[in-house]
Amino acid sequence: KVYLVNLNHPLEFIDSAVVKIDSLSFSGKVFFSNSYSGTYLIKVQHRNSIETWSDTEEIVFTGNNYITYDFTTDSSKALGSNMIKIGNRWCLYSGDINQDGLINNVDLEILYNDMNSNTNFGYYMISDLNADGIVDADDSVICYNNMRRGIIKVVPF
Repeated sequence: KVYLVNLNHPLEFIDSAVVKIDSLSFSGKVFFSNSYSGTYLIKVQHRNSIETWSDTEEIVFTGNNYITYDFTTDSSKALGSNMIKIGNRWCLYSGDINQDGLINNVDLEILYNDMNSNTNFGYYMISDLNADGIVDADDSVICYNNMRRGIIKVVPF
């Protein structure tokens, strides 16, 4: 989910949209239908990743247009540079299964419980961190490696 956030205090959410990322180009179009022209920040929240905000670079939205913003090109594209480089792209940290803003033992416990249940497979398991359809040791490695990562927010004032 992508949120359009007012750049000025109190950082109000102006609009939100759901976007599906293309698995080949790693891009997606976001259309905000309930917003007005202005300058904003973008907040991205994925099902089991650390929420990530665009940096203080101003994003101009001219109403009823798509916004283009590429988080993958540089770590400085996110507030607090809270992304990880995988290959030649910067990516969100995965593993915040309970969406509390921190990857920690609570997330790992949820993952282990899902691994040991009879329902550790399926299309949309929240603890399936690598999205291969099963909760297994590969997912626990991702969670463990990203432990102690959390939301880093830098207020753009």
